[in-house]
Amino acid sequence: MTSQLRHFVAQRYVERPLLFEEYQGRKFHVRSYVLAVGALKVYVYRDMLALFAPLGYSPPAGDKDTIIDPQIHLTNSCLQSGTPMEDSVHRFWDLPSAIKNDLDLAVTWKEDAFTQIGKATSTLFEAAAREQMIHFQTLPNAFEVYGVDWMVDKTGNVWLLEVNAFPDFRQSGENLQGLVEGFWQAALTVAVKGFFRINREGGRHHAVDDMVKVLDIDLGRG
Repeated sequence: MTSQLRHFVAQRYVERPLLFEEYQGRKFHVRSYVLAVGALKVYVYRDMLALFAPLGYSPPAGDKDTIIDPQIHLTNSCLQSGTPMEDSVHRFWDLPSAIKNDLDLAVTWKEDAFTQIGKATSTLFEAAAREQMIHFQTLPNAFEVYGVDWMVDKTGNVWLLEVNAFPDFRQSGENLQGLVEGFWQAALTVAVKGFFRINREGGRHHAVDDMVKVLDIDLGRG
């Protein structure tokens, strides 16, 4: 029986997510790509995705018998049938900077959200490396890539949704393939070239510059 036990985490439902009229008031989550190198440096790629639900948002009813429409509440692109990818996935930094007549949201909310994501990612990965070594084993000559999903509420606070050890890079769609290509260019430059002590050539490397280090600790593992 013990081999069939699974671990679950109960999360608070964010009832007041950030919504924009420009996107028909649809709920969205933010996908950040994270690079973990050695034991242990962690980077968050600055260019992120915003993935939208197909239908405009309305809070779940208090009546337990009310049927919840997943097209209102679920933002996973893999669960959306018949919705064009171009309509459901957008660049995070292209989202509006403000909401008209809404004083709860700072005009700097995107920069603030990215700062929160960086700090939370640092805390998350250090805790996993120190306390969950069975599930997260850092190795000195290796790197791993993760997709981490976040929800932004109406006031700009960021909430962790989930960590994906095998992120689906197809969800960016054809129009945003450049974002994924930029991430991998940066990941290989930082991780692989770093192992072989290959220095970057002169000039600005946009993708690499967008790979923001959020954690640098020595776990003493080789």
